[in-house]
Amino acid sequence: MINRSAGLALLAAAATACAATVSGTQVSSADAAGSMIDASALDLPTHDASEAAVGDSPPGEDTPRPLDRLAIGVGIGRLVRRDGQVILWGEQAELFDGVPSSAIDGLPREALGRGTDRSLVGLWSYCYIARSVSGGLFCWGRNDLGQLGNGSTSPSVEPVAVIGVGSVTEVVSSGLAWCVLSDGSVRCWGHFSLGHGEPGSSPVPISIPAPIVRIFGGTNAGHFLGLDANGSLWCWGNNLSSACGVGPPVIYPNAVRVPPVPTVRSVAIEEGYSCVLSTDGNVRCWGWVPAGLTGGWDGGEPRTLLTPTIAPAYAGATAISAGFGFLCAIQPTGRVVCGGSPTFQLTLGYRPRGPSPFPPHEVPGVENVIELRTAANHSCALTSSDDVYCWGFDMPRQLGIVNQYSHSPPRRLIYP
Repeated sequence: MINRSAGLALLAAAATACAATVSGTQVSSADAAGSMIDASALDLPTHDASEAAVGDSPPGEDTPRPLDRLAIGVGIGRLVRRDGQVILWGEQAELFDGVPSSAIDGLPREALGRGTDRSLVGLWSYCYIARSVSGGLFCWGRNDLGQLGNGSTSPSVEPVAVIGVGSVTEVVSSGLAWCVLSDGSVRCWGHFSLGHGEPGSSPVPISIPAPIVRIFGGTNAGHFLGLDANGSLWCWGNNLSSACGVGPPVIYPNAVRVPPVPTVRSVAIEEGYSCVLSTDGNVRCWGWVPAGLTGGWDGGEPRTLLTPTIAPAYAGATAISAGFGFLCAIQPTGRVVCGGSPTFQLTLGYRPRGPSPFPPHEVPGVENVIELRTAANHSCALTSSDDVYCWGFDMPRQLGIVNQYSHSPPRRLIYP
């Protein structure tokens, strides 16, 4: 079974908003972005805002890259509206936006500085890919575990360049580590430093036998997945509870091949497990699977699986997203279903009854969803009308509502 104590300790640190001083600014915890979920693995949409990312970006022409309008994490949320306006909310929005202030009520507001659509949410640190042909990567925030990837462990309020990563086309965060994709190669750094020593303050190459076209991380996961051009998945990092689908629970500093799955549409991973949505409409999961598998709700414990196994209750999903012990999905109707073993009340968007884990049920009051993001203990959904609904645990002020530090069913964000 998954080592949930380690994950709970990490989430407790985030939930209590333990502050770290960054160049005289109080910096609280923020989690990784929810799993990227709503696009084909090989044919991704792009979103191009009119304004360039803030910071010392190298000159050059803009380079289209896959982007998402909605991103969330513990203590932070970001929406890029159709008109290009960027909305931030949560306790961590001030630092994310480059504003050195700890006074924030968590309510949605328009971004003031760095909070552009190019910014990427991490845990206690943030990054963006420079909007130029050089594709450089810049990060800021806490750096005690080498999160900034600049060869040091000194924090920074201002963006600093990640060293040795080349022209970056994609970057993902998984727990306290980061990985980038550049010309088919992958480099990673930070906590869970993949057997190369801790903290891993300098990016190190991951040996993968095939060129990679997509990479995936998870909110509180210790492993990463990469998709090659032939549709095969590769896994590296902490194989806790066989999250890579192979072998014992050890750290893989270089990639191992995941058991085959049909053509991948999207991926959702979390601590100790992985799930894939295939083009055949089925969701397959492996590792310590908390939701959606046969026998998961007959009073027994979730099982550790080495073989990607169909989760029948999620059949027909158009997108998936993983949280800490639960799985959510967008249905063809535009409604969201969530199920699993949540740590807090209303994490699934409703009050489940009966023994845990809970089978997926529709999240009430949320319709016409086009993007779904799930962090450790809360979720947010973007609708076709450009509205955002969030639900789950609101500490630290991550739901964008007034009654912070509580549990909430879905509520629509009110933003300018």
